[in-house]
Amino acid sequence: MVRRARAFAESLLAACEDAVLFRTLATLRVDVPVFTSIDDLLWRGPTEDFKRTCERMKAPDLCRRALAGNASQTLA
Repeated sequence: MVRRARAFAESLLAACEDAVLFRTLATLRVDVPVFTSIDDLLWRGPTEDFKRTCERMKAPDLCRRALAGNASQTLA
């Protein structure tokens, strides 16, 4: 017998959507191309749209750190 079974069941039901979302996010997809070789995963510095992405995410420190680590590249 589970103590506080009703509260436990309610808690599980409340988090069900989150659990399904996290399961989906953690599932490795094989039906879509991700990269063609391991070299595609190598960080080569921020791309042209990286600054805009950081702004949209409200993460200016991320942009500064990326640019500092790759000082030879500038973003407009």
